[in-house]
Amino acid sequence: MVWRPPVLDRARDDDHNWRVRLPPGSRLTIVTRIAETIDRCISFSVPVNELRRIAARFEERVYRNAVDQIDYLRIIATRMVIMETKYLSSADSCAPSKS
Repeated sequence: MVWRPPVLDRARDDDHNWRVRLPPGSRLTIVTRIAETIDRCISFSVPVNELRRIAARFEERVYRNAVDQIDYLRIIATRMVIMETKYLSSADSCAPSKS
């Protein structure tokens, strides 16, 4: 069975209610994806435990400050896209030209 987020009624949601409805393990999955993205986008080697610590710290800040689940996921997705876009544009600029 695939987990689907509940329909959010912003008028009735209090500030902390959405956090209770996150499925178990979802935050761990997000931290893992953030760590993988960081690993892909940096040009030097970092120990895995250090990457996970950085990713967990970032996720915790977003989780604490997010207004609702949509805000939480939007912020994380936006930051990951920005990081990958910067990485791809810098990788393109380093690629040899075809002349």
